[in-house]
Amino acid sequence: MSLMQMLQQQLDGQPMHALQKQTGADSAQVQSAVQAALPMLLGALASNAKQQQGAQGLWSALARDHDGSVLDNLSGFLGSTTAPEQGQAILKHVLGDKQSKAQTALAGASGLNAQSAGTLLAALAPMVMGMIGKMQNDNQIADQQQLQSLLGQERQQLRQQPVAGGLLNMLLDDDGDGQVSTDEVLKRGRGLLGRFFGSR
Repeated sequence: MSLMQMLQQQLDGQPMHALQKQTGADSAQVQSAVQAALPMLLGALASNAKQQQGAQGLWSALARDHDGSVLDNLSGFLGSTTAPEQGQAILKHVLGDKQSKAQTALAGASGLNAQSAGTLLAALAPMVMGMIGKMQNDNQIADQQQLQSLLGQERQQLRQQPVAGGLLNMLLDDDGDGQVSTDEVLKRGRGLLGRFFGSR
């Protein structure tokens, strides 16, 4: 099972309802946003971990702050103010100066307003880190090299999927340089989203 599938499985039921409450959006919007946001976060992590220094920093952060315990009561965590607060710190490292553009792209892809899109990204970020941290804590990821391999394979799998609803591959880089550029997201997103939402 891929990381994307594992994360989707974790969000079934009450956690998804908690995200609806957190964002004030309806079920369809939140589901679309999650399908867009998870590949964005996983792709950005893979990009950061591609270099040895980035992999080392991520490995250390997982060991220090993300043991997977967030998954023990995920719906409670996602419905709290703690989730977006913790997530903002993660997004700052993962997306850097692309965070604002990523938020705008997610809003356009899902129909959420920009503020809700930012809240959703921030709420999901600790869950993504928690899932990978749990794998590290359970010795499913033995070292930094395996971490790089896991994230790299995940990114490749996401790129090979069809553009489901115009929401997945457009959030990953087009040029294959390993950098998740939200300029590329917005460039592709205009055409894709125009076709997807044009009839509404």
